[in-house]
Amino acid sequence: MATVEEELMTVRQRLRDGENVSDALHTLNTLLAATGSGARIQEFASFLSLQLLFETLSTVASSSEELRSLTCRILGKIFASLPPEEVCKQRLYLELGLQHDREEVRRLCLDAISGHLGAAGVREMMGSRTMFHLVTQIVGDDSLHCAGLASELLLAVLAHPASLDPAVRSGLLIDMEGLVAKSDTVRFRVYDLVVRLSLSNDESFEFAVSTRLLHRMLEELQSDDVLVQMNSVELVLSLLDGKQGASFLERQGVVGTMHGLLLSVQNDPLGSIIVPSIFKFYGHISCSNAVDFPAVTQRYPEFLASVLTACLSPEDDTRWGIAVDTLGFLGSTPPGREALNSSAERSREVVRSLGEVIARGRSDLRIRALHTFSVIFSCPEDSSEEINKEGWSSEQYFHHIHPDLPSVIMSLLKQPFEDLLTAGLELLRSLASHHWGQKILSGQPGLLEFLLDRRPSLSKSGKETKYEVVSALVNSSTAEKCFGSPNFLKLRKYYREGPFFVVGEQAVAMEESAE
Repeated sequence: MATVEEELMTVRQRLRDGENVSDALHTLNTLLAATGSGARIQEFASFLSLQLLFETLSTVASSSEELRSLTCRILGKIFASLPPEEVCKQRLYLELGLQHDREEVRRLCLDAISGHLGAAGVREMMGSRTMFHLVTQIVGDDSLHCAGLASELLLAVLAHPASLDPAVRSGLLIDMEGLVAKSDTVRFRVYDLVVRLSLSNDESFEFAVSTRLLHRMLEELQSDDVLVQMNSVELVLSLLDGKQGASFLERQGVVGTMHGLLLSVQNDPLGSIIVPSIFKFYGHISCSNAVDFPAVTQRYPEFLASVLTACLSPEDDTRWGIAVDTLGFLGSTPPGREALNSSAERSREVVRSLGEVIARGRSDLRIRALHTFSVIFSCPEDSSEEINKEGWSSEQYFHHIHPDLPSVIMSLLKQPFEDLLTAGLELLRSLASHHWGQKILSGQPGLLEFLLDRRPSLSKSGKETKYEVVSALVNSSTAEKCFGSPNFLKLRKYYREGPFFVVGEQAVAMEESAE
């Protein structure tokens, strides 16, 4: 029986001679699969030479799909085991592979580079003009997978753009201009790449701005193509995730542009698909320190008016859901509350409408409404007082929702629907952080017993959320006065025991007999 070394010699000779290539590749693949040692695979690669394998790939690439795929798998296994310096030695073949007309060959080379990108030598190789140009071109690849890999490589290298050679940076801009002109799809891939780059750090943000591609993306908001507009709005939302994004958008007048877009699409059946994303934009800027949000609401009233109107129409699931989420954003911040106070009567109408949804609506709508009020009541007490210029406080929000909301919540907690139960518990958790909320909870029949019940009727997440309610009460300075010392001691005991404490069978039997 031949040894591994003898089999490798046979494989090498067959690949060199171009004879029985299929047998040689299958034998090599079997040998690689049989060894779990990265060092051993490196020995195989050294003996065979990667140059020989790449030449074999070039030979079989157009003649046999099966052998091409097999050779790519073999090279992939070897590259995964090689040290970075050995990968760098294959630069010429990697560059050729990046230009190959077969997707799996391009993918092989991209994977080989990305797998070692943390090494200085590989980063230096990626920073060369030719390699950088080839990877940039693949952002426009027909293969979405290859385009994604190329984008990730560029993002990693461009995280510190100042370290790149000026010629490389200049070439990148030229390459991107060419990609932007290729098609709508590729253009928005480039925009997405630049937006993601801007979120990395301050240096990357400045570089992204310097490309002028962010400005060009914002111009797309005024396109006549509604799909182009929608994609642009989504990228604007992504830009808001960065600490400088809101300031940049404010300087570019995007708030006014978005308001104008909202006005233009309100009655357009096709254009109306953009409206939920515009609601998201309005909600996001309410949380930004870079924007004078009350001034925005005063100057562009249609933002708030449209959100509140949409909250009154649950029959339009998508628009209603985003509008209700946006209401949660507004109600959880002082600037947002101030904006709601500017339309106090309309806001009260919306709150009452959501109360009806919680009491009688479909389960998915109930969950959305409960979540929104959970967010609103997470606003700290001091913030509520600070913004309460017209007496529209957290407590007043609560009392406007429904005449008997605590009983409604209790009925939801008893239903066998996990998502609904969790949403109800999340609302209790928010209420438990307020003194006024503690007074309401302490007066609700059956609530304390529900919180202290250890019987295994809840899921893991349900137990965790219920424990958070108890934790909020126990760690409050006012809850003991509301619940009374005996009950508060029971809550503290529950808190100390943790969310997953299991009561002994005898104790459970005694509790049930007492009931």
